Amino acid sequence: MMMMTASSLALRRSMNRQSMRQFSSLLMPLQTKLELPAEIQSTPISDKYFADLEASYVQFNQNCQAELSEMNQNIVANIMDRGGHDGWETAENLDYMKKSFEFRNFEEANAFI
Repeated sequence: MMMMTASSLALRRSMNRQSMRQFSSLLMPLQTKLELPAEIQSTPISDKYFADLEASYVQFNQNCQAELSEMNQNIVANIMDRGGHDGWETAENLDYMKKSFEFRNFEEANAFI
């Protein structure tokens, strides 16, 4: 059994207190809410700008879709007018054409491609 002297016991207590102080400095409360400056919390000008910008993007995308549909219809109509649509199926709105091909084996399909 080991006997502790008064000086070794005092040294041990001192070391425990120091390590507890070091450890306790690591235990800091977490911030639950970040406080922002008032000018950043409310951004009515920026919010309106971004809402208007998003609305303009939506309108632009709708215009692009309509133009793409019209362009595809013109291409399909030109192909059909020239008589190059044998075996091809067209959509009701003439937006695209499709045709199925069947091959006996992989080599024929690969040669076709």
